[in-house]
Amino acid sequence: ISLLFSSIICLELNLANDLFLSSGKDQKFKLWDLNKEDGAPLAVVGLSNKKSLVIGNFDPAGVLFAIAYVDSHVGENPVNKIRLYDVEKYSEVFIF
Repeated sequence: ISLLFSSIICLELNLANDLFLSSGKDQKFKLWDLNKEDGAPLAVVGLSNKKSLVIGNFDPAGVLFAIAYVDSHVGENPVNKIRLYDVEKYSEVFIF
């Protein structure tokens, strides 16, 4: 169990329903449903080509979630990116 928890970077619970988000050192961001019987994630966003930590959170209403990461660098300065996703469709709605 300690190996599992040492690989998790972000764990966020959606207070509006039984969904939660996780991200790990494998640069994968996952959306989970506590009620899903097979234990598989509902959606996975792979960002392994970014080589940065990936963090995220739900909006207060629980209808969107956002993930943030370092997309690239300009010289030594990081270029951060935030992606917004629709919780019900698991689809990206905005990148900034």
